[in-house]
Amino acid sequence: MFDNGYLVFALFWSNLIFGDRPGFIDLLGIVLIGSGALLATTASANRGPDQSERN
Repeated sequence: MFDNGYLVFALFWSNLIFGDRPGFIDLLGIVLIGSGALLATTASANRGPDQSERN
């Protein structure tokens, strides 16, 4: 999840430096990326130990 923390900084710096505010499509893309990262994190956490390491 922290790999996608750059999205917050990108929003901050684009607003501060360029005065550019994201539109609806931009925010939708950010939400989709964040949701995908959250789902990937929770899916791997709920999967449990790797079954291929069993003897």
